[in-house]
Amino acid sequence: MKRLIPGFLILIFWAGCSSDNTPKGIIRKDDMTNLITDLQLVDGYIAGLPQDSANKVGPQLYLSAFKKYNTDSTRFTRSLKYYSLQPKTLSEVYASVKTKLDTLEKVEERRLNAETLKAEKEITKAEKRRQDSIKKANGENKADSILKKRITRPLEIS
Repeated sequence: MKRLIPGFLILIFWAGCSSDNTPKGIIRKDDMTNLITDLQLVDGYIAGLPQDSANKVGPQLYLSAFKKYNTDSTRFTRSLKYYSLQPKTLSEVYASVKTKLDTLEKVEERRLNAETLKAEKEITKAEKRRQDSIKKANGENKADSILKKRITRPLEIS
């Protein structure tokens, strides 16, 4: 009995100090952060589409985001209401979302810059080849045969 009481107290203390104390049916904080990030990406993608395409593709994209986190829009709404009652936690979630989106934006900018640089190099190479072929067609690359044969001699003073 003496061993049971300290063990029970340790178990209660450990359960009470759990970092993930969200109620059942509420999306965990980390998953909520990732889900909101994905939903923001879907929103951004849909915003760039024509209205009829957005209406057709949008619901499927949202469903795939919910499916990725094993949830649905009802559970997401319930979780968002739960977190809105805890402003500090919701601020942390949105700060994490912003950080993730900023990181993704920087990665995409680097990728686009690398692609642009590569395309510019290809254009420069193509332009150089074009200029070389124009010179070749005009005979500008041919050396003057008379200049090749000319031998320069030092002047002799008598």
